[in-house]
Amino acid sequence: MPKTPQGAGRSVASVMSVATLALVAAAPQGAAAQDTVQEVVVTARKREESLQSVPVAITAMSSAQLAEHGIQSPLDLGRSVPSLRSLPHSISASVVTFSLRGQMAGDVLSTVDQAVGLYVDGVYIARPRGLNGAFFDLERVEVLKGPQGTLYGRNTTGGAINLISRSPDYEGFHGFVSADAGKDKLLSGRFAVNLPLIQDKLTLRIGAQRTTRDGMGRSVNTGQDIGYDKNQTLVRGSLRADPTDNVRVDLKGEWYRSREVGFINVPRNVDPKGLAPLEAATELGLLTPAGLGRIFGGAPTAADLAAVGAGLAALQRYTTLGAQDPFKTYYESNQHDWFEGYTLGGTITIDLADNVQLKSVTGYRHFLNEQVFDLDGTPFRVLEVGMGHFPDVSIVQPAPGQPLAPFQIDPGPEQRDKFFSQEFNLSGQAWDGRLNWLGGLYYSKETGSDTQHAQAFPAILPNTFVHDGHRILNASWSMYSQNDFKLTDQLTVTFGGRYTEERKGLASRSRNFFWANNTITCLTGVAGTFPASNPNACLVNNEKTFTGFSYLGSLNWQPTSDTLVYVKTAKGFRGGAFQLRSPTLAPAGPETARDIEVGFKKDWLDHRVRTNLAAYTTKYKNKQENIIVVLPGGGSATIIQNAADATLRGFEGEFTAKPIEGLTLNATVAYVRGKYNKFPGAIPVDNSAPVDASGERFSNPPWTYSLSGRYEFPVGPGKLALQADWAWTDHARPPPRLVNPALPEALVNEFVASCQTGSCQDGRASLGLLNARIDYDLPDMGATVSVFMTNVLNKKWQVPGPDAASLGGLQYGIEGEPRLWGVTVRKTFGAGA
Repeated sequence: MPKTPQGAGRSVASVMSVATLALVAAAPQGAAAQDTVQEVVVTARKREESLQSVPVAITAMSSAQLAEHGIQSPLDLGRSVPSLRSLPHSISASVVTFSLRGQMAGDVLSTVDQAVGLYVDGVYIARPRGLNGAFFDLERVEVLKGPQGTLYGRNTTGGAINLISRSPDYEGFHGFVSADAGKDKLLSGRFAVNLPLIQDKLTLRIGAQRTTRDGMGRSVNTGQDIGYDKNQTLVRGSLRADPTDNVRVDLKGEWYRSREVGFINVPRNVDPKGLAPLEAATELGLLTPAGLGRIFGGAPTAADLAAVGAGLAALQRYTTLGAQDPFKTYYESNQHDWFEGYTLGGTITIDLADNVQLKSVTGYRHFLNEQVFDLDGTPFRVLEVGMGHFPDVSIVQPAPGQPLAPFQIDPGPEQRDKFFSQEFNLSGQAWDGRLNWLGGLYYSKETGSDTQHAQAFPAILPNTFVHDGHRILNASWSMYSQNDFKLTDQLTVTFGGRYTEERKGLASRSRNFFWANNTITCLTGVAGTFPASNPNACLVNNEKTFTGFSYLGSLNWQPTSDTLVYVKTAKGFRGGAFQLRSPTLAPAGPETARDIEVGFKKDWLDHRVRTNLAAYTTKYKNKQENIIVVLPGGGSATIIQNAADATLRGFEGEFTAKPIEGLTLNATVAYVRGKYNKFPGAIPVDNSAPVDASGERFSNPPWTYSLSGRYEFPVGPGKLALQADWAWTDHARPPPRLVNPALPEALVNEFVASCQTGSCQDGRASLGLLNARIDYDLPDMGATVSVFMTNVLNKKWQVPGPDAASLGGLQYGIEGEPRLWGVTVRKTFGAGA
């Protein structure tokens, strides 16, 4: 039996305490610089500072550390950062959703803001689609935990993640080339080169990466490889100009394209009382329209019930096959997940005086995402979703006895997005350096569309439905200030605030399309029946303005140069959300998060041991919760509701030690426990009557920890390094309200929770994964050869897809990535490589 969360926590905490004390006691007092934990410089507070002097819980990883830990994409990041989970989304392989300190957005719609802000070179990335590209040519990653409402604005109630790419320099011509090859026909090549054009005035860095890999599984019916396949191309360019001694201009651009398939959706269970057996029976020709009418009318014959039983048996065959071989699925049409987009960023830094600096940060991102995917994983048309231009999936074939049912009745991508942002900040020092001050203005504007076409049960329901966010507008402006004042040489107070106003608009044309007579009815509340050629008949325009005030204050005591103790309080908010899939409902209001954090950072024994600890309490008001419910007609809808009040409590620790020459040990541990203080109208997953969930605990996995070790030693002309990483996530405890009662208890216990928020559903299992790596470095040649393996123990695991209630009683699982191995060869050239 797995340990209880409390038992697991006590075991992890005991191991960490004993290990830290042993390392402190055993480590020698004198050490060479290369055997110490190195200083890390971060820009988390919009200026360069030592990580150990920043009074915020931060994890920072350099490019070398990312490579050593095998972190090649955002999905890998959660293995090494306490309180962070980076998760795939069930609808798209290009999407990465971040959960930090128990906070995560439940959807990736353009009308729903994220709880964890992502920034690339200072530019905010509003939408998580297209994020699952490689961590290519990065200088470092910074993860800030807890509400970051002052410097980073809205949508950082959980925290913020900064990705800083490597900038060009004036250290001559240098760069690298590298290539990977491995399992499932993995092939990847990349390069980056630094090109000084005018010494000390103009320099350029360009790079690119191309990665392909077959899927780990296969669709039996179509023959398509599927599951964690890769077909990615990324090109990046950076230009630095120093036209005068006091002006620096940094321009960065990135183009990314993926032509991939998606995840393996494997059917695992079917509810005999759902619509799926009726669909299967009708598609098999066993249930007639008259029999279907008798069933819906409550007067089925014995023959009708026998037909439904045959349909159920047909689906149960596939759920049995899904349990036997999770790498085979049974899609009836080819799957597509195509993304293309580019991001531009420009930063101009002007030193106005010795202690005054003006900075302008401009960002622009444009992308298209086209998708078609089969959510049920069976050859029956239980639920097909998608939008885009594809040569092989323009229609779904008709069910027996039914007319041809157009699937994609409109052209265009599923999600189109254009995001522009502009920030100005002015910073400086005063009073002989005792005051560090900063103030700024920020503006952003986002336009786009968000459309999903879905065909559910076409043999028994005469319509498809279209969630159509025809036009979306999100605009925001804010003003902020954050300042540090040294009360004494050891005591500093930090204080700041930010005012934000956001305006959101949604033009919705959501509708039902009836193919028999080519008409539509509206899901937007407009009454009547209209020709399908007039989708604007359903058009409803909505606009709403939200405002919020954020703040941060901390008291920071630094008794020695390598010790920091701080107490911090901060407030942030996440923007309001329109109900794209339930357009007649009122928009959800902003949620606010207010935290108190106590932190301790310490380097021990001549910087051979580092301990960073933080404990926090976060109180939420109007917390946004997403839930998928079943509609009376058999379809489904996503509802966003504001929970009245909730509290999160937790702590996290990071430990690094170099006890002997060449050996580096790392450990992290995190605990988070949430509870709804007041939630009187909580909606159950089966869409039954709302219940009072006040006092209900969050269903997130409470404990996570990681352990890693790296040992480097000379071998022949080079240096050999052995690396191992273990990451473990506790089992979740979803309440009965969020567990579908039709699912077998054993299946719920088998699934790994797919989220880390209050509304996790249908998954309880814990998960531990082991990765390993061997590097052989030849410094005289500038070459490194590496052998890597992920999921060394070949752990088989699944996360649950959307609840079975939205698929007519059919529950599927998404298979996790199995063991993967490969070889990397890297060659650097030039002195600055």
